[in-house]
Amino acid sequence: MLAAGRTCGRWLSRCVLLTALGGCGHVPVASMIELAKIDFATTDFAELRAAATLPPPLAPRRDQTRLKLMVAFKDGEREERVFVLREVTDPAERAQVARLGAGTTAFRLDPADAAKLAEARTEIKQRKAEGRRGSVTLSVEPGACRTAPLPAGPLPVSTYLRTAETGGYVALTRDADLIALIGADKIAEIPLCDGA
Repeated sequence: MLAAGRTCGRWLSRCVLLTALGGCGHVPVASMIELAKIDFATTDFAELRAAATLPPPLAPRRDQTRLKLMVAFKDGEREERVFVLREVTDPAERAQVARLGAGTTAFRLDPADAAKLAEARTEIKQRKAEGRRGSVTLSVEPGACRTAPLPAGPLPVSTYLRTAETGGYVALTRDADLIALIGADKIAEIPLCDGA
């Protein structure tokens, strides 16, 4: 599984809370202005989309992409909630995603999971009001498989985020080497796709 995330240092701070694959150091400078518009305290999770461009022979695994919410309290307690991200199937949305490049797939929360994530946000706000401090991390873990043996050399991936605040897809990484991002050991664990 491919994973990475970004942590905000205080509750509900106005900053980018979600990344796909790459850490903060891989975000293009031009994207940071758009990403700074995202506010975890108010964003509409039904509008949230994460997209990734995977190089052949990598492909997304159906229903294996996850959104993780991690809450870490200053007293050491930690809570994690996991939501399944589904592939976007709406033709108009798919056409928008196709403009990002061949091999790009976009994902969204089911309406029920978007509502559960909003409920979790309300709980976090309540804890803040009660004086509990900590940090919130949202991360995307795209599940991938391979249709053939992986080639030698770099595996360039690009990742994107869209929210109600950004309107369009904003690049989080552009042609970043997946091996450098997650490590050769994780690359070796990527399974064959069904039927490959």
